[in-house]
Amino acid sequence: MEPNQIEQLRSGAKYGPVVILNAAEHGCHALIMHSSGEIQSIPLSKLSLDFVEFLAEIVQALSGQPTKFNSFVDALHGRGHRHQDRLVGKMVYERSRSPHDYFKALLWTLWETVAEPVVEALGIRISTNPPRLWWCPTGPFAFLPIHAAGIYRPDNIHSIADYVISSYTPTLTALITARENQNTSANMPKVTAVIQPTTPGYGSLPHTKTELQKIAEKIPNEWLTSLNTSETPTSLETILSHLRESSIIHFACHGVQNTVNPLESCLLIGGAQLKVSQLMETSGVSHDTPSTNVQNRGLVFLSACETAMGDTKLPDESMHLAATLLFARFSSVVATLWTMYDPDGPEIAEVFYGHLFRDADPTSTPPRFPDLSNSAHALHMAVMQLRQKVPFARWVPFVHFGV
Repeated sequence: MEPNQIEQLRSGAKYGPVVILNAAEHGCHALIMHSSGEIQSIPLSKLSLDFVEFLAEIVQALSGQPTKFNSFVDALHGRGHRHQDRLVGKMVYERSRSPHDYFKALLWTLWETVAEPVVEALGIRISTNPPRLWWCPTGPFAFLPIHAAGIYRPDNIHSIADYVISSYTPTLTALITARENQNTSANMPKVTAVIQPTTPGYGSLPHTKTELQKIAEKIPNEWLTSLNTSETPTSLETILSHLRESSIIHFACHGVQNTVNPLESCLLIGGAQLKVSQLMETSGVSHDTPSTNVQNRGLVFLSACETAMGDTKLPDESMHLAATLLFARFSSVVATLWTMYDPDGPEIAEVFYGHLFRDADPTSTPPRFPDLSNSAHALHMAVMQLRQKVPFARWVPFVHFGV
């Protein structure tokens, strides 16, 4: 490998290790990229490609409708899957039909087979101020909630969140590019919040209004623009314009993953579809966007469903909405792995923006702006708080991508 290539790879792990997860016929490995440029290979000896695919099946069943989960359990118990007894936890022997038990077994298994070996290899200890770590999952690993791996007992929780603040990146190159485009501008931040309480053909999202209220309570009024409220109806063109100009943009709406054509995946806003293809066309990816605009591209919060769910048939293509926004030169993206619960949006937003803007002050001299590199820590705190109140299916899907 050329020296400049090594130096470029090293920059990806500048602020914390990057763990590339790989599943193949000959075995599963975690490749840990250190800031020194050293690559450490950790065999995940308890895993096989077939078993990782089985775990991804469980995630797909748990994240779908109850009928989908029930069908999965019926098929699993009927065929006596050879991997069933490899799941950690009592539920496999009792043949439980509880999603809670399957989640607990799944996350325990991910701890023992993936997270714990990585933590031990890095020599990381439990901390009240955990360091950053980036997961770069490939193949079927891309569908597994590694960030939530842990042992969840009623009286004690031991999880990866005790050791690190997890982020994801679809590729090492995407993380390097996100760092290069990280917002370091001293200009006044512009925050745009877009909500869509009702969408024809879809369930209403009444809590998006509360979500906007929580955001407005945490962000100074002179920095915040709200779109698609009853007072400020909007168009797709207006949203795309704000997307180019904003350092932070928050979407609270329905999201749809198109598994047949990922470029058609979209956010449903203002009676229209904001598609992945449009985001790419209007982004700096074409290299003709002024650099001043690129520098202002900081954080996107996708408070919508399925915004980080890829295509199970093309797990390495990384064309979900969250990945696309990284490729479109936003440095950080908050997204969801599957359908989120509408009332959880305000809870997450309140803690997230409260932490991110806790030291910001537009009236001080000079004004104090939020550090967007703290977005992963802000989401970590918000999810840890939500985790205490709701079942696995509601807090596990929230994930952070990028810087």
